[in-house]
Amino acid sequence: MLVCTLGFIVNYFPLIFTTEHFVGAPYMCGDSTTRDSCMKAGGIWAADGRPSGCATDCTCCMPNMKYTMTVGYPEPTCPASTESFTLTSANQVADGTYLPASSIPRNPDGTMTDAGMATHVGLLEGAAKLPKSLTEDEKKDAQTVYAYLSADEKALAAMKSEFCYYNARYRYAVTQFLQYATAAAAPAKGSSSSAAPAANSPVADDWLAALRTLARRMIDMLSIMTHITQRRMKEYGEAGPEVAKRNADLIMRLNALKDQKAGLDKPTAEVDVSERMMAYTKEKARANRNLIALYSFLNLVALGMLFYVYRAT
Repeated sequence: MLVCTLGFIVNYFPLIFTTEHFVGAPYMCGDSTTRDSCMKAGGIWAADGRPSGCATDCTCCMPNMKYTMTVGYPEPTCPASTESFTLTSANQVADGTYLPASSIPRNPDGTMTDAGMATHVGLLEGAAKLPKSLTEDEKKDAQTVYAYLSADEKALAAMKSEFCYYNARYRYAVTQFLQYATAAAAPAKGSSSSAAPAANSPVADDWLAALRTLARRMIDMLSIMTHITQRRMKEYGEAGPEVAKRNADLIMRLNALKDQKAGLDKPTAEVDVSERMMAYTKEKARANRNLIALYSFLNLVALGMLFYVYRAT
């Protein structure tokens, strides 16, 4: 039952975890033999700055997702939000969006294809939202390179801001989805608590649809940010440990969101949540009963010790 509860938390809880609490080494040796393949896999190429905890004989340091590790970009830097949203405002696209058009080609999992990404980046460059890649001659001029990198950072900051815009709505949408999904599944008064969940709640369905949309938008934002980061790393060789860590963080976030999106896309998503919430409630009640029994036992032990001290004195 605890495993079921943990499964619910990982797949449906609004947080894209900032810390994974497991054991092992922080980095593993990846199989990638080239900087480009290591970078695309979400690893840190040793020549870009070997991270602490990565073995000295590793050329591609892959973050160990089972280790206690902080992922510092981009979600933890989003401002805290206590704002409430309607379904309409939750589904609203940010002003000046970097999102692709609906006609962009996509893979079966919903992510943009390589050709789709190239097309979209070209459109962003044409709209002056992204700086165009420099020619080899332009790379020889320090001021031109500085202006390019500054514009690149400005674009990444704008994309991170838009990601946070959707992230705040995603978190709120999860709370609303859980509220309506579990309310619809709650057994009627006097009925068996083991009864099957009720039919899907129309309101929960609306919030589930919003969750799917918001998850896809955040995946798109992370995909574009990853593409831009990797482009810089390719064009400027050893980009340094900060950019390499950013790339690894982005890919870890992207993979976590893809997993959540896959869970939300299941036809049984609402029923799964209802069943897991019911299991969680039962587990919590049993844990509370165990705690009460433990505290009662400790109180008896304490009274016995006090009586022993009293008799001894």
